[in-house]
Amino acid sequence: LSVTYAVVIFLAATGHSGVNRVLGNRWLVHIGLASYGIYLWHWPIAQWLSQASYFIDADAYMLIDFWIAMASLSLMIGWISWRWLEEPIIEAVGQRLRRRPD
Repeated sequence: LSVTYAVVIFLAATGHSGVNRVLGNRWLVHIGLASYGIYLWHWPIAQWLSQASYFIDADAYMLIDFWIAMASLSLMIGWISWRWLEEPIIEAVGQRLRRRPD
């Protein structure tokens, strides 16, 4: 798996058009921007869902429902976190740094 990642990174760095087209996909770029928020939110969401009455006594076949719900909520809340929390803070800090005299 590590070798695969290394090859993809190498191809992207050298400007391989196929890799850049896939990784430059609009949806993948948005997921990449919100990935830290998704990472931060997935665990609390998983804990909350595991305590929800729908999943608390669920059989093994319900696991796919759990994963779909967790992934969907994590993506949604991670994006909201990026859009209305992280992005404005990054922009404000960037503006403040641009106004600072050298």
